[in-house]
Amino acid sequence: MVMVISIHTLSETNRCKERIYGLNFEVEEYVRKIMDNIKVGGDRTLIEYTEKFDKVKISRDEIEIPRESIREALFTVPEDYIAAIKELYGRLLEFHRMQLPRGFELEIVSGVRLEFRWIPLDRVGLYVPGGLHPYPSTVLMASAPARVAGVREVVVCTPPRPKGLNPYLLAAFATVGVDRVFQVGGVQAIAAMAFGTETIPRVDKIVGPGNVYVAAAKRLLYGIVGLDAPTGPSEIIVLTDGSARARYVALDLIAQLEHGPGSRAILLTLSRDYALEVARIIENYLSGISEESIFIDGLAILVASDLDEALDFIRSYAPEHLEVYLKEPPVDLLERCQSCGTVLIGSFSSAALSDYATGGNHILPVGGSGRFSSALSVYDFMKHITVQNVSYEGFKRIAKAAIKLAEVEGFQMHRKAIESRLEGESV
Repeated sequence: MVMVISIHTLSETNRCKERIYGLNFEVEEYVRKIMDNIKVGGDRTLIEYTEKFDKVKISRDEIEIPRESIREALFTVPEDYIAAIKELYGRLLEFHRMQLPRGFELEIVSGVRLEFRWIPLDRVGLYVPGGLHPYPSTVLMASAPARVAGVREVVVCTPPRPKGLNPYLLAAFATVGVDRVFQVGGVQAIAAMAFGTETIPRVDKIVGPGNVYVAAAKRLLYGIVGLDAPTGPSEIIVLTDGSARARYVALDLIAQLEHGPGSRAILLTLSRDYALEVARIIENYLSGISEESIFIDGLAILVASDLDEALDFIRSYAPEHLEVYLKEPPVDLLERCQSCGTVLIGSFSSAALSDYATGGNHILPVGGSGRFSSALSVYDFMKHITVQNVSYEGFKRIAKAAIKLAEVEGFQMHRKAIESRLEGESV
């Protein structure tokens, strides 16, 4: 039975408890050992772990999927699938091109010129998780901003399958033009991309979702390789005053629970009668759905006393997805929902649709990390450098202040390095 609960009865702990894959020292110790072994053993250890965890035997020559095999997949899947992939990828590219940042130059003092320059990363690794079904959408979402940013080489790691990688996944690789694909998954794949092996090149940044072990591996590699936002179970809050069609809301909530264990789907409404109606519809749907495919433990139906209470809950919860169905949304709605990964407004702005087709990126901050993280974008595949050019005249204008700071901080050689130039002549 689906329970309907009033927000004010929830404690602060129950409202916003840790939702991403948190610290687990046993898991981290286990993961650390695997990564250390990969760092030392390279391909040989990679092959051993692949047989142990994925139950697939591969040789060193089979770690990388040949480009011919990837291209051949284009002729083994339906043409309408390829057309759909190209259509969706085109929208992603169009949206992400608008994100391209622009550098600038500034003469901040006469004779002191600064340049702020954006440059793409050289090589990035995309991790595409395994499971019962292929996830070509992850390939599209991760590769589009990388391509727009101008990344030189995009490599992919994905878990092997006993009968070979899914042709739908291979066709997606071919369509978006990833450079190299390796049939390696889990912690061993993350470690291989971070450290490099004889076959898998070291990358500058790793992007993509994964399970608790993959999340732990990425956390332990912080500072060694670039990483995306924290990963974890997917989540949604649907906020409505009861004006949205109850069946739409019920299906959006159930759809979110398809993402796997730990997924969260919350209806937040101002009407208890509406909450009960949605609960009845959900129960009817669940009666015909396999328990293995929907993780109902992540469902909650909450009733707020007013819109302010509902928006305060959303701000503190910081959900990955927020669907908003209000007859009269407040003018400051978006300002009060800035901790969300993405905000979807209107009855047809379904999170299920945005997972695939709008052009927005579905790799979003989860578990409350939207307070400080953002959706995957072009910026994740670029970095910026500062170029500084100081003339002799400009040097004389700013040296005195620098000398004073060097004295205060006790860096005598800094002071001397600056003073020596004041004592000399223009070069």
